[in-house]
Parts: sequence; C-alpha cells; structure tokens
Amino acid sequence: MIWPHDSKGDFTSKSVFRVLYKGPAVTDFPADVIWRSKAPTKACFLAWAVTKGKVPTEDMLKRRNFNLASRCPMCGHEEETTNHLFIHCTGVSGLWHLSCVLLGVDWVQPHTCREELMVWRRRIKRGWIQDIWRMIPLAI
Repeated sequence: MIWPHDSKGDFTSKSVFRVLYKGPAVTDFPADVIWRSKAPTKACFLAWAVTKGKVPTEDMLKRRNFNLASRCPMCGHEEETTNHLFIHCTGVSGLWHLSCVLLGVDWVQPHTCREELMVWRRRIKRGWIQDIWRMIPLAI
C-alpha cells in the first residue's frame, strides 16, 4: 500500500500531522515550478504573488471598497482580475496555446493561475526541453 501524503509513499507520523493540522493546501503549492526555474528573480516573485492572489489588480481594489469601472487593459472586454490577466485574456491565451503547440502538448485552459502552475509542473521531463518548459509559465 502507498500513503499518498508522503513523497516516498511511506506512512509516517509527520505526514499524518501535516494532513491533520496543516491541511492539503500545504502540499499543493507549486513552489518547485516557481523557485527552481532559471527565470529571473523578478519573474519568480511575480509568479509567487500571482499564486497567492496578491497582485494589485482592480478587483482587489473593489474588495477594499474602491468603486472603479474595471476593464482589462490588454483586451478591454473582461474585468481585470489576476486569473484573467495571466491566463484568460485573449492575447495571453494565445501565448499559452502557441507555446504548447510548439512543444507538441495538448492543453486545456485551467480556471486559476495556481491550477496552471500545478498542471505545468507535471508535464515534460526529458532533457534540455525541461528547462525551457519550466520557464514558459514564468515568461508568459
């Protein structure tokens, strides 16, 4: 039998403690995709802020009781949110699609930026393409 909450599959008291007291959200943060890439530190920090939902967008200002007419500055169609700016905007969505087509990968657009990084780390694991693959979400 394999214990799914431990990296080696072993049942340990430490892994039980993590599941019970820290919850599943601790293990699903895509830190390896962000911090182990060869991208510049600025890009890594922005990706970290995006996954934490800390990018200053107009939807965050609305939550703080600022009344604004919020539109995406790139496409002008949707409300400016973190997920729209980095995944769903038409220009950015085209970049995601182009990068996947060039590497021969089928891709379904996720709902959040955090889901994007979680899915992205489970893909290509061969040779020099792996370094390029890790940089794509941070470059876009």
